[in-house]
Amino acid sequence: MYLRGSTCLEGWRQFRGLLSANAGRFTLYILFQILIAAATSAIVVAFGLLTCCCGFFLLAIPYLGTVLLLPLLAFMRAYSLHYLAQFGPAFDVFTQAPSPQPALPG
Repeated sequence: MYLRGSTCLEGWRQFRGLLSANAGRFTLYILFQILIAAATSAIVVAFGLLTCCCGFFLLAIPYLGTVLLLPLLAFMRAYSLHYLAQFGPAFDVFTQAPSPQPALPG
């Protein structure tokens, strides 16, 4: 939707076509997302327990908790975009449009 400026229904139609063509790959993606969430949760719990629960109090402070968890949160959000990029340039949000070359006088 972002790349094409399309509506929600058009985006779902495109995704449904992609999903039906790659159902097995998306199943593995969902299972890997579950594994990533479990590993992230284990890291947070281990951090809290290894600091004698002081880490839980630090993570409970809104700004500080967000800053401490930012690498994990950014990875989890960006992973799905990088996963979609493997299906071709039509789904790659990280490609940059070529910058226009300035015209030379003369």
